[in-house]
Amino acid sequence: MTNKEWLKTLSDEALADWLTDLSNGKFYPADFCIDFCPNARKNGTCAKCDANGDIDCELPVQDIIVQWLNAERK
Repeated sequence: MTNKEWLKTLSDEALADWLTDLSNGKFYPADFCIDFCPNARKNGTCAKCDANGDIDCELPVQDIIVQWLNAERK
């Protein structure tokens, strides 16, 4: 199941909760990248993340989102 398919299984309330968590910063960029990016470590951290938590990624955010939507859910 892709992440896009998973999102379709959520009820309106569950999707609203997930989007609220997303907008409140409860997810980190690496939480999305782990499903497809070779820079994502198995523990969920990003190999391109510095000590301050800033990520120097060559991919635009839009590309990360599209790739995450189409990646298999882990």
